[in-house]
Amino acid sequence: MFINIKYFIVTIAAVFFSLGIGIMIGFNLNNSEIFTQQQIKLVDDMDKKLNELRVKNDEMNNQLVEKDKSIEIYNEFVNSYYEDLIKDRLVDKNLLIIQTTDDYFFSDISQWVAISGANIHTYLSINSDNFNSLTIAQYPDLFTEDSLDTEKLFNYIINLISENNSLKLAELEQLGILKIVSTSNNQEPFNQVVLLGGELEESKEKIEKVDLALARSISSKNIPIVFAEESNANYSSIEQFKNLKISTVDNVDQAIGRISLSMVLSGVDGNYGIKDTASKLFPTYK
Repeated sequence: MFINIKYFIVTIAAVFFSLGIGIMIGFNLNNSEIFTQQQIKLVDDMDKKLNELRVKNDEMNNQLVEKDKSIEIYNEFVNSYYEDLIKDRLVDKNLLIIQTTDDYFFSDISQWVAISGANIHTYLSINSDNFNSLTIAQYPDLFTEDSLDTEKLFNYIINLISENNSLKLAELEQLGILKIVSTSNNQEPFNQVVLLGGELEESKEKIEKVDLALARSISSKNIPIVFAEESNANYSSIEQFKNLKISTVDNVDQAIGRISLSMVLSGVDGNYGIKDTASKLFPTYK
C-alpha cells in the first residue's frame, strides 16, 4: 500500500508530540509533589516562627505592663515629695525667664517658681515672626550690612531688662517682637536665666538665629543659663545647647523635670531628662 509522505510525517510528529506531553505531565506531577512538600515545610516553619513571635510579644507586653506599673509608682512617689524637694530651694534666685516658642505652654512654671521661693524678675516671650517689623531707620545699631543681627537684638533686650527700661521694652512689645508675661517689683538684678524652647516642627534657621543667638548673648555677659523644654517637644534642640556647654532639662512638664531644673539652678550642672540627649534622668541630690 502506498503511504502518503505527508501522513507519515504528521503521524511521526503526533507521536513525538504525545510523548513530549507525557514527559511534561510526568515531570510536573513529580515536581508538584516536591513543591507540595516544600510548601508544607515552609508553612510549618512559618507557624513555628509565628508561635515564637507570639511568645516574645506576650513577654514584651508583660514587661511593658510591669514597666508602666513601676513608672506609675515612681511618679506617685515623685509627686508626693515634689514640693518638699523644691520648697524654698531657690530663695536667692532672681530669674529672667525667656520663652522662645509658642508651641508649648509651660503651664506649671509659675507654680514651680512660687514653691521654690524664687522671684521672677521678668518673664517674656520672643516672637521671631515679627522681627521684620524692625527697620534699620529705627534701630540702626541692630543691623549689620542691612540685615538684622539677632545677637545684637538680644543684647539690646537683655540690656533693657537689666536697666529696667520699661518704656523701650514697651516699644518692642508694640512691634510684636516680644511679650511681657510678668514682671516683679523687685529691682534687684536678675542673676540667672531660664530659656524655654522646643518646636513642633524642625526649624534649624529659627534655632540658630533665635534660641542659640539668645543663649550666646546671655553667656557673653557671664550670666548662668539653663535651657528647658517639655518631654513631648516634637523637635528638640537640646543637642545644640549641649554643644554650647549649657545645662539642659528635657522634661520640664514633669515633676521630676522641675526638680531637676531647681537643682541645676542651685549649681548642679548637666543634661537631665528622659531623652537620648540626657546624661542622667536626675541630678545627684544635694
